[in-house]
Amino acid sequence: MRACLTSCGLDITLLLSDKEIGEKEGKLECKMIGRESIKVRLFIVNNINKRYPEEESGFHIIGIPHLGGRDKRKRYEIYLSKERFKKLTNPEGDPIVEGGYFSSRSFYDRIDFKYYAI
Repeated sequence: MRACLTSCGLDITLLLSDKEIGEKEGKLECKMIGRESIKVRLFIVNNINKRYPEEESGFHIIGIPHLGGRDKRKRYEIYLSKERFKKLTNPEGDPIVEGGYFSSRSFYDRIDFKYYAI
């Protein structure tokens, strides 16, 4: 898993090995590219019960600390439902060329997920 902050928000890329680990362990973790002090944790869970109104179903994100802006964050915890993770990592098109894509607004920023079976 790779994660970086762009001018539009958080950008996360998953590869085939991440899919396999996520399906087996139910979680992934990485350090933010360019901001190694920030960790990004992705949890694959059965249901998302708590989410902000602007977030898409099957998705929730928490920035820690919650308040204070981008520069104060130490960690992001992202929750994807198993259904959302499966849809992302099993795209209708070619998983190597086209890959999977999911995007959502959040309390913090826009979040873009990309998946490629490489």
